[in-house]
Amino acid sequence: WKQDKMAVLYAKLAHLRITNPALWSLQPKNDFQLLTTDRDDKVFCFKRESLGKNVIVAVNLSPENINFRFTGQGYQGRYKDVFLELPVIMGDTPCFTLHAWEYRIWEGIRST
Repeated sequence: WKQDKMAVLYAKLAHLRITNPALWSLQPKNDFQLLTTDRDDKVFCFKRESLGKNVIVAVNLSPENINFRFTGQGYQGRYKDVFLELPVIMGDTPCFTLHAWEYRIWEGIRST
């Protein structure tokens, strides 16, 4: 067998799914929240939250690079980029870039 080039990605996603209760199920139904951006025509974002844990997902649904900002409420806080393993602080107007068809996942970090 040779190692699949996607094995690291699958391992990170599986670990997040197992360890973060926000991804366990849609019970109760209020654990899912659509997030708005200034590019809702190209970027789909949502937040899942349960038992004090949360995850934000942003997906570029276009063949072009997109700069976007979150608008509204629900995204503010401290996070870790699941793939880059870097801390991210989302204040009132965070700005991000997603390449064509790219997605990002941020896992919430509890303040101590």
